Amino acid sequence: MFKISLSKFANFSVLLLLLFFFSSQHTFSQNNSRKLIDLSRETFKSNPDTSIYYCKEAEKINDPKYVGEICICNARYLLNITDYENCEIQLHKGISFLEKKKDLDNLARAYSLKSTLHGRLGEIKEQDRFLLKAYHISKKSGNIDLLIYNLINLSYGFDENGHANTKYYLDELRKNMPYFDREDFYYFYQNSGSYFKTLKKYDTCLDFYLKAKSIAEKRNMLDSKATILMLIANIYRLNGNLDFSEKFALESYNFSKTNNFPYETSEALLELIEIYQEKKDYKKAFFYQKELNEISNKILNIEKLNKVNAVEQKLKNFKSQQILEGKNLRIEQEKIKNSKSEAKTNLLSLILIFSSFLILVITYIFIRSKKLNKIIQKQKHLVEEKNKEITDSITYAKRIQSAILPQPKLVKEYFKDSFILYKPKDIVAGDFYWFEVIDDLIFFASADCTGHGVPGALVSVVCHNALNRSVKEFNLKKPSDILDKTREIVISEFEKSDEDVKDGMDISLCAIDLKSNLLNWSGAHNPLWILRKITSETSIIPLDTSSASVSKGIIEVIAEIMEYKGDKQPIGKFAFAKPFTNHAIQLAENDEIYISTDGFQDQFGGEKGKKFKASQLKEYLILNSEKTMNEKLNLLDKTFENWKGELEQVDDVCIIGVKI
Repeated sequence: MFKISLSKFANFSVLLLLLFFFSSQHTFSQNNSRKLIDLSRETFKSNPDTSIYYCKEAEKINDPKYVGEICICNARYLLNITDYENCEIQLHKGISFLEKKKDLDNLARAYSLKSTLHGRLGEIKEQDRFLLKAYHISKKSGNIDLLIYNLINLSYGFDENGHANTKYYLDELRKNMPYFDREDFYYFYQNSGSYFKTLKKYDTCLDFYLKAKSIAEKRNMLDSKATILMLIANIYRLNGNLDFSEKFALESYNFSKTNNFPYETSEALLELIEIYQEKKDYKKAFFYQKELNEISNKILNIEKLNKVNAVEQKLKNFKSQQILEGKNLRIEQEKIKNSKSEAKTNLLSLILIFSSFLILVITYIFIRSKKLNKIIQKQKHLVEEKNKEITDSITYAKRIQSAILPQPKLVKEYFKDSFILYKPKDIVAGDFYWFEVIDDLIFFASADCTGHGVPGALVSVVCHNALNRSVKEFNLKKPSDILDKTREIVISEFEKSDEDVKDGMDISLCAIDLKSNLLNWSGAHNPLWILRKITSETSIIPLDTSSASVSKGIIEVIAEIMEYKGDKQPIGKFAFAKPFTNHAIQLAENDEIYISTDGFQDQFGGEKGKKFKASQLKEYLILNSEKTMNEKLNLLDKTFENWKGELEQVDDVCIIGVKI
């Protein structure tokens, strides 16, 4: 009796362990699938090959919950490399799954991709039909980011169908600007430019295109950069400037080929052929026409068009076959009902065999894992040693970088009520802050160099040195002159390299004369905020009018932020560079000055995993305007960490606050 009970208990324990093991593995796989799909979406613009790698890793996990999203990831990449046939197959599979699941957000994304596919195939009616379908689904889902995405597509896709439609969707986009990510601004500027091109307002069009190009370069949007370079070339040609048109078209062509963008390469080739025909350089026009013919045969020919249409028909036939198979299945199920006892016996036998097999497998894995564990521990030790060497080197580099940063106590000597919030993403940072005192002028700045980590730190040393030279060697005191000279020095330093280095920095630079409270300021991309408090007195009317008590006034304090925007150009190489603008501002007592990089407002977090955004940071400073600078430092630090939560920090953070 005792032996039987113990045996049953042992079997029951094994089954419980197996159930726990497989359920925990399932949860782990789900979490990994989610992360890999998000990484695939985030990296697509900057590195499509990395994006498809993450997608394939998610596909290997084989979690049925994410079939639809994986199909979208695959289709997006296949569209990019012009494999239209397989792109159509992935979209059809994904849409079928997402419709059953009623996943409106991803269904809208799938129809947007389907619209782009048909546009590439020249089927404009189908393109517009699917685009409108995606738009209506996104409105129904209430996802503002997705709505913006589809409005962007509509404001471009309807360009050829009439100005009224384009203008309507551009106006709808403008209403949603407060919810834009930085990449959304790129598409808004690109589509606005294309709209003004149809009106033949070429100067306005070019202005929008150049804004879009700046964002594409800063956000590392590779395919968008290739497209906007071609569009700029096109507008220069339409405006009669063939030399500039040729310059941008060649840049688009070379960039597209380097990054393996066949569709964008073909667009650039079309523009080059038009340019050389207008220049009457028929030899070059013929040369590029030959290459265009080769690319066109690869990405779009009659055979491919027929294949894509055939895929649609095959998929419809497959659906019909599934219905027929479903009927046959029901007949078979009737037969199975007549042999229940036999099926139960077979099932029990199968369970016993399977359980025995699992126990053997687990035993084998346990023995094998003990042997492997020794090998793994040895390899782990080697990896840890190498990792320690690298970390020690970077940590020492941090000490070197810290040496060029001014100590907060030095800043406190001149601005007693001030703070510096400095949070590098990695051990070393691309962000840095700068402080110098010369005669009666106090200079301070927050700067954001290209990249972060070790590459960003290297650029920061070059830029920091250039600022010091501008002030100490060239004796410049006006912020705009300092930025002009700093840009000149940085470009000169990077031109010594054989490589084409386009790194630089964004910066907000202040120069204060404490005797006169006059602030001179200049910025490259980054803004200046001045928080000013306005007081007003309000009378109190006594409730008892017969009372002889004297009424008093209430002093009401209202805080507001004045924003000064930096010039839309970096400290570094820039095609349309111009002298930086200087702003002279008379400060009032108790004014608070804030300069920062974009790391705080670009941090993802909160309940919905969205960006913090500059508007929320301004509101936060106004709400806490009565607190001291030290209190604000602690509150900002705590707010940033709470907002970030378990998510990774996306960029370096640097905010400087000074009270006059």
